[in-house]
Amino acid sequence: MPGVGPRFDAVVPPGGYLWWYVDGLSECGQYGLSIISFVGSVFSPYYAWSGRREPNNHVCINVALYRPGDHKWAMTERPEKELTRNATFFQVGPSDLHWDDDTQELVLNFEELSVPRPPADFLPKKLKGRISLKPKFVTDTVFDIDDKGDHKWWPIGPSSEITVDLTPGCGPSWKGEGYLDCNWGMDPIEEIFDYWNWARGESDDGTTTIIYDVYLQNGLKQMLALNYAADGALSHFDPPKKSAIG
Repeated sequence: MPGVGPRFDAVVPPGGYLWWYVDGLSECGQYGLSIISFVGSVFSPYYAWSGRREPNNHVCINVALYRPGDHKWAMTERPEKELTRNATFFQVGPSDLHWDDDTQELVLNFEELSVPRPPADFLPKKLKGRISLKPKFVTDTVFDIDDKGDHKWWPIGPSSEITVDLTPGCGPSWKGEGYLDCNWGMDPIEEIFDYWNWARGESDDGTTTIIYDVYLQNGLKQMLALNYAADGALSHFDPPKKSAIG
């Protein structure tokens, strides 16, 4: 349900998936991040091998940090006993997300172990920090990305302010522009989609442009081309005749 926060308590059926995606770029353009919080991780071989019977038993908070010449990446899958969630709170192991309905702000506290990157790193290293993301507006429109309405995309905060505070040794702290969305589906993702392209950008007048270009297994194509004005007003535009891949 849009308009009431990210709905961290949404039900995920067997075989399905649910994720919340955050990204951000620093004001100087040198630092970035992407974070995906999963229920029924679509990237998990363990979820696939289990027959996808229990999506709550395959959860994780994926953290990726980027800076010139270096990046750090963590993705530890955890079982249901390490999951706590309600409408405004989502916790997996030591990391958690909290949505404040009053301030319309998302706060993420993460403490994960990064994947080693030889030859510089041979052992996992701690990734720890706090991220605050405040959408300039929260949207109320959810889009179908398949032809049956079983797979949805909700661009919750297309244009947001983000503050990143990292512990010493994990990277610099910074501020910049961010983004928040949510995807969920009733079936295994690879059974429905062949592939998709997704891109977003913000212009000088505050307009955020998003293109969501989906190719289904049945040969059909779905494309969304959206502009969100600085005040949150939504408009559609004619997408490119041909995608970068297609």
